[in-house]
Amino acid sequence: RSKSPTSLFAIDELGGSLTGAILPGFGLRLDSRNHEILPRKGIFAEFIFQTSIPSSQVDANLLKATLNGFYPVFLLPLFGEIIFAQQLQFHHTTGKVPHWLQPRLGSHDGLRGAHLNRYQGDSSWLYMAELRSWFLEWKRAELRLGGQFFWDMGRVFGDFAEHAHREPQIATKSQQIFEDLHISYGFGGVMGVGSENFFLRLDVGFSDESTRLYIGAGYAF
Repeated sequence: RSKSPTSLFAIDELGGSLTGAILPGFGLRLDSRNHEILPRKGIFAEFIFQTSIPSSQVDANLLKATLNGFYPVFLLPLFGEIIFAQQLQFHHTTGKVPHWLQPRLGSHDGLRGAHLNRYQGDSSWLYMAELRSWFLEWKRAELRLGGQFFWDMGRVFGDFAEHAHREPQIATKSQQIFEDLHISYGFGGVMGVGSENFFLRLDVGFSDESTRLYIGAGYAF
């Protein structure tokens, strides 16, 4: 890591030659999806709480809650069955949280179209919606093609107490969950060969600041 006095390690007062954190925790999960990889209907909910083993450098608590829903909405000629997929995610941290454990928005699986880790803070919420379809299947070659349209929206929050001490008007604004929203949207395609449990995804995301291309395996959620 960098030893510069202007690095995030120095700003967070994380000294020493090696910095890390052990975060044991517990979680709860509810899953009624009809398929883990290619869900057509059902819900998935997960709640995770983690707390670090106290040390002189890291003393953090992390809370993450996720709710996914999948619904077949209609059939279209040529496109087949259209699945409406949604995800709502909330992430909150307290204590002395190192920067690499703070909630971030801007990646292949959240706020697609923004620069990588563009937004970071003590808390965040994120909503993602997709219309998905598999519209072509060539059984002899075990080839499947599909596509999706997506829309992502969310924001991060800073340290309310610190803002309130310095500038109360900033703290008031920062706590309005629908203020200063970050929005991105886009489209993509999927291709599966062989097993239905593995497929490649390509997304093109657009935001006010940039256009981003993502290539990976499986859906974003």
